[in-house]
Amino acid sequence: MPPSVLLIMDMFQSDEDRILTLVTRKLMGEATSSELDELSSLIAENPSYEILIQSLTHIWDSSPVVDEEFMEATFVAHIDRMKSNGCEFESYEAAIEAKRPWYSPKRMLVPAFSVLAIITAVYFLFGGRASENKPVMAEGKEIKNEISTRNGNRTRIQLLDGSTVWLNAGSKLDYGKDFGGAKREVYLTGEAFFDVTKNPEKPFIIHTNAIDVKVIGTQFNVRCYPTDKMVETSLIKGSVEVLVKNRGEKWVLKPNEKLLVENVTSLPLKRSKDEAEPVRARQVLVAIKPLTYQNNDSVSVEAAWVRNKLSFQDESFAEVAQKMERWYDVEFEFRTEGLKNLSVYGSFTSETLQQALEALEFSFGFKYSMQGKKVIIY
Repeated sequence: MPPSVLLIMDMFQSDEDRILTLVTRKLMGEATSSELDELSSLIAENPSYEILIQSLTHIWDSSPVVDEEFMEATFVAHIDRMKSNGCEFESYEAAIEAKRPWYSPKRMLVPAFSVLAIITAVYFLFGGRASENKPVMAEGKEIKNEISTRNGNRTRIQLLDGSTVWLNAGSKLDYGKDFGGAKREVYLTGEAFFDVTKNPEKPFIIHTNAIDVKVIGTQFNVRCYPTDKMVETSLIKGSVEVLVKNRGEKWVLKPNEKLLVENVTSLPLKRSKDEAEPVRARQVLVAIKPLTYQNNDSVSVEAAWVRNKLSFQDESFAEVAQKMERWYDVEFEFRTEGLKNLSVYGSFTSETLQQALEALEFSFGFKYSMQGKKVIIY
C-alpha cells in the first residue's frame, strides 16, 4: 500500500482504523485468510460497523474507470525522466514490470478511496445533512439538544459518554445539556439503534411515550413511531430492562429477544365520573418474541436498517407501506382496502422505490401507480 495511504489510515486510533485497513485490503483482493477472519470477528463483535463497511464498498464499486493505456504511457514518460536524472534500468519492460503494482488502476484509486473512507467515517460519526442538531430553548435558556432526521434519511451520532446512536428516518432524539454528567437519559420518537458505553454507575435510560428502557451497556434497537401499532425493543447483545408505563411492569430481555408493546396512543380514551383526566380504556398488550432472521442472515430484520437494508418478514402490507414511506420519503394510498392486510416479505438495499415496488408487485400480485411522491396501490 502506498505510504500516503498508510499515513492517512494512521490518523485513526480505534477499531474503525483496523476495519478501514482490512476492508481496503479486501476490496483490493490482497487480504490474507487471517485478515478476512479478523474482519469477520470485528463485525461479529460489533455488527453496527456493517453500515460503514457497506458505504465504503459502495464507494469502491462506484470508482470511475481508469484508462490503462493512458496510465502506462504516463508511467513510461516518468521512467524517461528518471533515466535523464541518472536512474538506470535494463529495459523499459523491466522498469514497468518492477513498478506495475504501483500504477495499476485499482492501486491508483486507493489514496482517493482512503480519503473518501475518512469522509464516510466522519459522516457516520457526527451525522450529515440528513439530521438536524439544534438546541431547544425555554425562557431564553438552552435546556436540551434535539437531533432529528427527515423521511428518506438516516444518521449516526456519538454522545458525550462515548455511546453511539443510529437514528432511522423520521425520528427525533432529545437529551439534556447535562447528559453524561450526573445521568444519561435521552428521549426518543421514532427508531434508533443504540450501542451504549458500559457504565454501571450511570445507567443509560431511553424514554418513549409507551416504555422506558434502562441499560448499563449493550446493543439494542428501539422502534416507537407514534403512528405504529406496536412499540418494539429488540436486544442484540447484553441485557435491557423495559418498563411498560401503562402497566407499571418491568420486563428483562435476553439477547435475540424483542419486547412488543401495544402503542398506548392507539388505545381509546375513557373518562369516568370520578376521574379528572381521561385514561386509556384498558391495559396495553405485551409480548416477548424471538428476533426475525432472513435466509440465514447474521443480522436480524429488526436491526437490518442499520446496515442500510430495508427488511420485513410476514408483515401486513399496511405496516410495510409505513416503513417504505419513511425509507423512500413517499406517501402510500390504498385504493383496495383488503390489500392492507396482505402478508408480505422482502429485503431491499440499493433498490430504487420503483425497483422495490416492481419486485413486490411481481411477488404478491397487486398493481400500483405513482403520482409525484404518492404511491397508489390497487
